[in-house]
Amino acid sequence: MIFALSLPMLILVSGGGIDLTQAMSHRQKLASALEVACLQSAVEINYQIAQGAPATSDFGPGTVVALAEQRIKAAGITSVKGLSAGTKATQITIEAASESPAVFSQIGGLKSLPVKVKRECLFDQPEQKPPNGEVLFVESFEQAHTLARNAWTVLGQNGNMPSGAVWNGWQTGNAGIEINGMPQLSGGTIRFGNFFAELDSHCFVSGCNANSSMSRVKFLQPGTYQVSYFYTARIRNSDPSWKGIVACAAKDSDPAVAPYRAWNQETNRIEVFVEKAETAESKPFAPENMLDVCVYADDWTQRVINFQVAQAGEYKITWRAAGRQDTLGGLVDYLLICRDACP
Repeated sequence: MIFALSLPMLILVSGGGIDLTQAMSHRQKLASALEVACLQSAVEINYQIAQGAPATSDFGPGTVVALAEQRIKAAGITSVKGLSAGTKATQITIEAASESPAVFSQIGGLKSLPVKVKRECLFDQPEQKPPNGEVLFVESFEQAHTLARNAWTVLGQNGNMPSGAVWNGWQTGNAGIEINGMPQLSGGTIRFGNFFAELDSHCFVSGCNANSSMSRVKFLQPGTYQVSYFYTARIRNSDPSWKGIVACAAKDSDPAVAPYRAWNQETNRIEVFVEKAETAESKPFAPENMLDVCVYADDWTQRVINFQVAQAGEYKITWRAAGRQDTLGGLVDYLLICRDACP
């Protein structure tokens, strides 16, 4: 009699154990599917970021959920009722709810056992591909003259003519552009080709200021732009403590520039300006429009500076000498203006 009375309970207990084992197996299948989905999502998100997708996006709803649904279906699980996913920083989180059918537990009125799984994994954030840069113009001083190697000349001289002169598409000011093919003046090397330029130029005309300028006017749309050029000093300081010095920055007050300004009255000084064309006419070379300044470098050094254009219009980009006028100034070569980035 006791056995007969306890038999239903024994069946319920043993059968419940079987249902629980099946539920654990069901949970393991779901967990494995989510684990694979998490790893696949990491690869896919990494690829999307590399192709330019914002790294701060939430890839959960559009990417992770879709991959998780595929893995769950492939695992033969059809009872998922709740599936959610999200990404934050470099972490992926997937959560899923399902039910494991009960057989023996139905005696106690339980038709299924709830199953919940949560998985987390990490993904990388590779550097986004920068936009392909567009070179708007380049000047290496190799063309538009007949100068022989190891020689020099001055082109685009205008003396004090208000309208300036032109050489190879450049608007020149004062003494013009001294084009030089003598490597001994630049430390024995020429950075690009056979010629470079000096803007503290020799004056061949009366009423001339040796410190000259060269400007290009370009119509620029809003966006990011970049200036690139090479600079070196013609006159060098023999003090060993100056070896390797690169005294260039965006402002005179920068620690990279300030300590070296007093030497030789900044004879090697070169400035770069980006100005709205109308501003350049009324208020030329305003300090706030200076993009870069170099007062010393004992070897060719590349300067790469970004600037933003907020409003479409004509902009004047200028390199000019601005130190002591002694026809012995800073040297420049391979000048580029690019949209986005220079190659």
